Amino acid sequence: ASVSEFADQALITAPLSAVHGTVVNLYAVWKEERYSVTFKVDGTHGKLKGAYSSQMLEAVGATERTFNNVPHGTVITFEAVPDEPVYDAQWMSTPAVTLTPDSSNAHKKTLTVMKSTVITVSFKLIDEITGSHSEPWALLKKWVQEAPEGSTLKIKGRITATHESVNSGEISIDKALTIEGDAAGGGSAETNILDANGTAGGKPG
Repeated sequence: ASVSEFADQALITAPLSAVHGTVVNLYAVWKEERYSVTFKVDGTHGKLKGAYSSQMLEAVGATERTFNNVPHGTVITFEAVPDEPVYDAQWMSTPAVTLTPDSSNAHKKTLTVMKSTVITVSFKLIDEITGSHSEPWALLKKWVQEAPEGSTLKIKGRITATHESVNSGEISIDKALTIEGDAAGGGSAETNILDANGTAGGKPG
């Protein structure tokens, strides 16, 4: 028996058989949709990791990475890793897709692939520090080091130095910076405090 192939949605004008009463079997053959997913970092201060199946790729600097021939519905996991904790990842996709946050890791997002796209992450200096952070004084010291001239930081709660060497010590400021309480977040001068905790026993100076 002869076999003919027809393009999807094509109009068939020729007869399928020249013999009246012939049984003609028609079969629909489905092709799995596959896509490419590219990811990259815009700027510096971190890297972007991607994991799909057994592949693990890393984009840093001007390097782009791409997962090719990704089946429709596949889940890809991305992790934005800042060089320093004072940088937060900003995510963008073109064309836009849904990136689902990981409930156990704020640096991770997952993508269920429905089309080809480009994922871009940029790392921006944080603009707020809360007293609930595990090492708020250390975070403040690093922010002062990294912040460009004219930057503004809001503090929320008590930012306290402790006896651990990493979360204590002098903070030297040699540029114009603004550090202010987060009044909009419900705080006040009495609750938004920088506490060097100079009397803590055994705390390094």
